[in-house]
Amino acid sequence: MVEEKDPTRNVAAMQDAIHELKRCHQSHLVTKAHIISILNEDSCYLMMQHSDKKVPISKQKKGLIKSLLSI
Repeated sequence: MVEEKDPTRNVAAMQDAIHELKRCHQSHLVTKAHIISILNEDSCYLMMQHSDKKVPISKQKKGLIKSLLSI
């Protein structure tokens, strides 16, 4: 079992990703459908199409992000 090196860093990265998703959605760089498709993927990463950000994420956290984005 691989231990997370710094859980707080993952939380910060996730918060950055959430902020980025909200910003992109509000500026119409991505659509709600695109955000939902990203969050519904089976991969364990949240990744923006126009960015090289790749944030490790669990399926439970994807659900949390969906609720935080209110989509």
